[in-house]
Amino acid sequence: MENSDILNQFPTLSLTERDRRWAVARQVMDECGVQALIVAGLRSRENLDAWITNEALLGLAVVPREGEPMYITPGHIRILGRYDSVGSQRERWVRDVRFGDPAGNLRDFLTQHRLTRARVGVVGLDPVFPTETLGIIPHAGWGQITQALPDVEFVNVSMRFAHAILPRSAEELVLLRRAAAIGEVATRAFVEKAVPGARDSEAFGAVMQAIYAL
Repeated sequence: MENSDILNQFPTLSLTERDRRWAVARQVMDECGVQALIVAGLRSRENLDAWITNEALLGLAVVPREGEPMYITPGHIRILGRYDSVGSQRERWVRDVRFGDPAGNLRDFLTQHRLTRARVGVVGLDPVFPTETLGIIPHAGWGQITQALPDVEFVNVSMRFAHAILPRSAEELVLLRRAAAIGEVATRAFVEKAVPGARDSEAFGAVMQAIYAL
């Protein structure tokens, strides 16, 4: 397929893809012997929470073995996009979105699911991902979570989760092809402006214009 054809597509992920991903997450739970899974995105480059939720709210996605996941985001501002004229038309994967105190919200959710004495898997403690050499979850935040849930046995499943999400589905490949096509357009715009005597701002400005024009 030519780049021009790919750039005319506006792919989105379906509920079938959602169900596939949640099934992968629960397979990790079964293999690791845990009853729930905490997937940290926060301010990392990896955005692992978005893999579970299809939204980038820079928070924690919590997937129970039974029932629907919950999404915690640090502030209410990021949720407002769900209610504007465009955002309200999107099909959302996670209905239970909470903002504020991550430790308190996590404690409340696990209490509701009777998991305050369970084994709970955690993704984001180890430097598994190449752009996160110190892990994703900050030390202070993790301390608040363990203090709020003293009887939970937390199990680090970062590596197992990283391996589980590597295989790409057909829907994900469509997204990757479009992203690559956009990269080709942006690179071409940069090369055309990166000539002797040009300013950096001209080259980078051309890149941003090319991307936003698509």
